[in-house]
Amino acid sequence: MDKEQLRRIFIEEAGEIIENLDVQIIDFEENPTNKELLNDLFRGVHTLKGSANSFGFTRLGKYVHHFEDLLDYHRGGDGEISSQSIDIFLEAVDMVKEMFSYEIEGKEDMPSNYQSSLNKIKNALNKEEEPQVQEIEKKESKPIIADITAEFTKEYDAKTVSANEKEKALLDSLKDYEKLCLITLNLDNDIYFRVYDHTTFLILLSQTGRILESYWDMQNIPMLDEFDGDKCYIKTVDIYFAFKCSIEEVKEIFEYIDEDEFKITVIEKTESKKQEEKPQIKEITKTKELKDEESQEKPKDSDSKNPSSGSEKR
Repeated sequence: MDKEQLRRIFIEEAGEIIENLDVQIIDFEENPTNKELLNDLFRGVHTLKGSANSFGFTRLGKYVHHFEDLLDYHRGGDGEISSQSIDIFLEAVDMVKEMFSYEIEGKEDMPSNYQSSLNKIKNALNKEEEPQVQEIEKKESKPIIADITAEFTKEYDAKTVSANEKEKALLDSLKDYEKLCLITLNLDNDIYFRVYDHTTFLILLSQTGRILESYWDMQNIPMLDEFDGDKCYIKTVDIYFAFKCSIEEVKEIFEYIDEDEFKITVIEKTESKKQEEKPQIKEITKTKELKDEESQEKPKDSDSKNPSSGSEKR
């Protein structure tokens, strides 16, 4: 699937998300205490943010990022949402629709009320969100990660200890014209909202070459009562991949995720093997040269007694 096909799919899916937002915001205006409707709004905006940034619609991505933050704040609140906040939601959905049209048409300017709408969202966040959200992150996030890391670190580290031996065996198992690379995925926890997941990349890789082995770091997966199905908790996935195409074709598979979310390392035979072979070749060459020299020296010795060798005296 080429870049243009993926872009068309994104535009179609983003259009459906925005249509749903239009319906959901009206329903929410009529039922402002309905948390499920608010969660639906948040999920739609979050998905749109990731997809927009992946396909270069950065202005839309920037706007919905702030809109998402405001929705997320109200999702965690217990109080009733004010009519003023609902008005900001309504205006934001209208702006999302307008910005989406601007991005599709490739317009370089912005809607006239873009900045004022964005400022309203930022001001609302400054008043309500930042102190409380930062305090929650300090108190809750760090202890959970520390506990989970202690459980799974040793299991994952076992793979890295024998990495060199493993790579040697994999190199030996390659078929004719195949090359080997290590693909490391570090996908952000919002990857599902960007319409991607690890399975998507595994399928695309299997269509391009052979997946030889994979290692999954599960150390960040929380207990069931803390598990959020919308988040990706898999920290790192290492994939040993055999391929015959160019390395650029492999990289294209990950074209629509951030550069810091994947790394591709081509694995070749180690220098030690090459150095073991070279001395043998040099010795053979040297022996041949010595033999040639010896065969050439004998006639020279006999010629030294020949009168013709005194030509320099003349």
